[in-house]
Amino acid sequence: MTIAAGFRFADGILLCADTQISYGGIEKVSGTKILPYEFKNGSKVVFTFSGTVNYAKGGIKQCVRAISKLPAVSREDLENAICDSLNVYFQKLVYTHPHYQQAGGPDFFLVIGLWSPKDGLGLYETLDATVTEITEREKFAITGIGGTLGRYLAGPMMGHSGYSMPDISTISTHVLSEVMANVVGCGKGAEFVVLTNEGAFGPIVGYGNSHVEDVFAAFQQSINMAFLELCDLSFPGDERIIERLDALRMLVISCRQQMLREKEKHRGLEHLMEILTDWKVRRID
Repeated sequence: MTIAAGFRFADGILLCADTQISYGGIEKVSGTKILPYEFKNGSKVVFTFSGTVNYAKGGIKQCVRAISKLPAVSREDLENAICDSLNVYFQKLVYTHPHYQQAGGPDFFLVIGLWSPKDGLGLYETLDATVTEITEREKFAITGIGGTLGRYLAGPMMGHSGYSMPDISTISTHVLSEVMANVVGCGKGAEFVVLTNEGAFGPIVGYGNSHVEDVFAAFQQSINMAFLELCDLSFPGDERIIERLDALRMLVISCRQQMLREKEKHRGLEHLMEILTDWKVRRID
């Protein structure tokens, strides 16, 4: 049970997922669902997934083996290698499983970032062995038990795919936090990795997202109260709605100041996060 997602933005793509790994629907442990790779042929690939963990990791392993055998590649070459690998894998191990498309079965779904030195970056999702590109018009892909709520939340916020890094980190953090808080089965921790248009892996540093959940809760409560005041016509004057809007303005200023203080506190984390991201990338010869 999980949520995994990829978002297009101005400088690249952001992939994120919760950090709860379930085995057999019973054992639940903390673990990563984001797997970045760097290949000798110059390509960069990052996978995240939902579904049965062992089958998903097995399918990704087959894709990695196929990509590692390619010479200089385009994104189409990468896409074809993944599609062919998944087709063989599903035919052999997934479609023949007695619990295919049943609870606890071998089904899994991938969200993938592909970067080629020939033609740059793309975001993709899978349905069984079918690999589909997520265009600038579609903007994001979300999979897992939290996918329905995630798409509902992300849709209005993702008005375009040209957001900055701070904006996309805020949007993705909000979507994941709300899903993890409201969908039973999603883990409570989250991880984020960026693959840039230039083919570099990077983290989302702490100050970019740690504040979002608490700030949104306070902001949403204040907005709800202002909405109620706006619709309450039993008071003909404007004094109460003006008071409510003033309170909202003070909340926004206070939250902004607090976030700036937190940003200063977390400056030292940026280098550490870069080191950890570099350590996480698997380099395939």
